[in-house]
Amino acid sequence: MREGSAKAGSLNSIRIPYAPDGYSATAKRLPELPVAKLLLRRADRRLQARGPAVIDTGFDGGVYPSIEAVRLLEGMRPKFTEPLFHPLYGRIESEVFELDAYIILQDDQRVSLGPVQVYTPTYPEYLSDESLIGREILNKRRILLDGPAATLELLETAK
Repeated sequence: MREGSAKAGSLNSIRIPYAPDGYSATAKRLPELPVAKLLLRRADRRLQARGPAVIDTGFDGGVYPSIEAVRLLEGMRPKFTEPLFHPLYGRIESEVFELDAYIILQDDQRVSLGPVQVYTPTYPEYLSDESLIGREILNKRRILLDGPAATLELLETAK
């Protein structure tokens, strides 16, 4: 994955490339999607997890964690519980935790998303190998989805 860089240490513009999504069951090529490298950090134990995260404007929450990221939550108490609607499984119960989140750029620079709410299903069968970054984070920023250029750009933090 190629990722853009922040300008002179600021967060005025970050480009996130789209990634191939593979093929459907009928061998139809699926549309590409924006994928960032996400780092979640648990400060109280100096633990972190990183991996791909799909930028998903259809997900209501902040972060829907991958299987790897859920390991960070061991021993933590959730802030609250909240049912989520999963497009395949319907209503699923989730515990909501707060972690620090970062997007990792190609040069390993970290761009802080601040503390985010991580919506974690109570049943592990609803987890996957990639996380989702949802509207709870995206709606605090100006974003430009540029399909023809196959990039998503985070332009600035909303005030």
